[in-house]
Amino acid sequence: MRWLEPDPDGRPRLLLLLTRALLPPSADPLALVARCAEAGLDAVQIREKEARAAEVIELVEALR
Repeated sequence: MRWLEPDPDGRPRLLLLLTRALLPPSADPLALVARCAEAGLDAVQIREKEARAAEVIELVEALR
């Protein structure tokens, strides 16, 4: 499915930009993404500019 193609059901596309630095310290990014997915989330973009590559890979694998 291409991003610019219309959704077959006519609903809007939802993209979450995830940056842990902007979350409250007690927030669980995995739980946040799970809740968003239940609401119809189409994609997640990980924005971790300060994290090491290994940390980003770990987060992506956990989210996947």
